[in-house]
Amino acid sequence: MLLNKLAEDTNKNNYPENVYNASLETLTTAASDYFARKRRNMCSSVNDIFRVVYIDIDLNVSIDDNNTDLKSCLESYFQILQTDECQRCGNKNAPALTYLWRLPEVLIIHLGRGKPDGTKNNRFIDFPMQNLDMTTYLHPNSPDLIEKENSMYDLYGIL
Repeated sequence: MLLNKLAEDTNKNNYPENVYNASLETLTTAASDYFARKRRNMCSSVNDIFRVVYIDIDLNVSIDDNNTDLKSCLESYFQILQTDECQRCGNKNAPALTYLWRLPEVLIIHLGRGKPDGTKNNRFIDFPMQNLDMTTYLHPNSPDLIEKENSMYDLYGIL
């Protein structure tokens, strides 16, 4: 939380407040200055552009789904979702995608194991100790696709 606030304060910009009305050229320029971006809808421009030193990905681990390894949990997180309505064009059931623009030095993956009744989900999730490849989740125009060695992560710790 503190790191996010510090990053917001130190990364003031002159880019348009409403990115839905910004030109593609402006957005491309803006995105090249930042380490991460999230694409809102397939029919809209970039929604949330911000600078991060680390990325924290919250993965919900349900007892009902078939995700038994980290890769399938990540695929579920980055899958195409249907939104109620696109803010830009008003399209109903507009597909939404999430991509990573730049990969940080530190990637924090949180496995959400809480059940609705307040107990803990003790489901086993298999994950690699070394060489977790995040290139699959990068935006197709990401500069990190060229530098593939920066897209591999080794496990540092478990809490």
